[in-house]
Amino acid sequence: MKINIAIDGPSAAGKSTVAKELAKRLGYTHLDTGSMYRAVAYITKEANIKIDDEEKIVNLINMSNIEISNDNHITVNGKDITEIIRSNEISMAASDVSKLKRVREALVAMQRKIASQKGYILDGRDIGTVVLNDAEVKIYLIASAETRAQRRVLQNKEKGIPYDYEQILEDIKKRDYQDIHRKESPLKKAEDAIEIDSSDMTQEEVILENKPGLFASIIGPIVSISLLVLRPIAGIEIDPIIALPVGGIVGCLAMGKYKDFISLSTLGLDKMSSVVLLLLGTGTISGIISNSSIQEVVIGFVEHVGPPGFMLAPIAGITMGAATASATAGSSVGGNIFGESILASGVAPLQAAQMIYTGTIWFDSLPHGSFFHVSCGSVNMKIKQRLKLLPYELLIGIAGSIVSVLLYGVIGLNF
Repeated sequence: MKINIAIDGPSAAGKSTVAKELAKRLGYTHLDTGSMYRAVAYITKEANIKIDDEEKIVNLINMSNIEISNDNHITVNGKDITEIIRSNEISMAASDVSKLKRVREALVAMQRKIASQKGYILDGRDIGTVVLNDAEVKIYLIASAETRAQRRVLQNKEKGIPYDYEQILEDIKKRDYQDIHRKESPLKKAEDAIEIDSSDMTQEEVILENKPGLFASIIGPIVSISLLVLRPIAGIEIDPIIALPVGGIVGCLAMGKYKDFISLSTLGLDKMSSVVLLLLGTGTISGIISNSSIQEVVIGFVEHVGPPGFMLAPIAGITMGAATASATAGSSVGGNIFGESILASGVAPLQAAQMIYTGTIWFDSLPHGSFFHVSCGSVNMKIKQRLKLLPYELLIGIAGSIVSVLLYGVIGLNF
């Protein structure tokens, strides 16, 4: 499931550059909110409206068709102004119009609507504090005024725009003062934002900042797994409710994220809440099935058709997998309900378990199960697209069952 990322910081700190590259690597969409204010500044100047005339500027916004594409090309009434609005003059004017409350309200509403679908990276001055104060990840990117002036000079030089270092430096310092001291949504770091000073860093270093090494990334899961395997190895039983949080705490310490433990835990719980509800539903269905007459119906069917006794195992798996849409729940319920009858037919425990499990995967990806929605949301897939995969997943389940039945039922493989 995708999230939203907020990047704030002063002018020319490299927010847009980092946001674009990060969006490219993550498969997200970058929304350059600053260009929206620049667009408003541009149309204000073109219409010869005073920069502080809020009423006229808001009316002008309402009458104009401001569009921003996925690659952040911005057009006004069909005219591409992407490069035009990068001048120092427009930059200063954008700072002025951004002070106006009603202008901000109009643009913030547009930005929130766009980002409501998730999977967006927004950069600006007040993204983490106002626009997307509920963003799952917040970054505050800063750099010295001198470094930012040098970067702006290089940008202007590459684009053939006239430049003067001293003037650019003065404009940046003035812009910083305006942004920090403006009444409406001033530039400031969100309390839960990660601050990165990029003064002496390359773009790649900024993107990889706070990215943990391999050992730090895997130590948490290793600790949790080690605690859980103590039961079969040493007979020491540690509840997963304890083992998993302990692994999370160790992981946070190893990655140097101990200060962010609460926010990271909250993020994890938010991501898993929908899955938990689906699992509760699956558990409820399993309980209903366990107390129904389905055992007699399935066994009666098998006896009537007359296949070999071991065929009850895959049939039990297929039936329970379809009912719960979960290989885990289906195997558990199938084993509990049909286990005694399957073993009574001369099938070994290992053989029964394997054939039940492969039977459950025929239908474990149906929409009423958790796997369907988790696999769909993790890659931001639409429901219609996800449904198209069901026939292929069914074929995989059938192939698995055929191999399992041949090995463990017909041949009688056992360990």
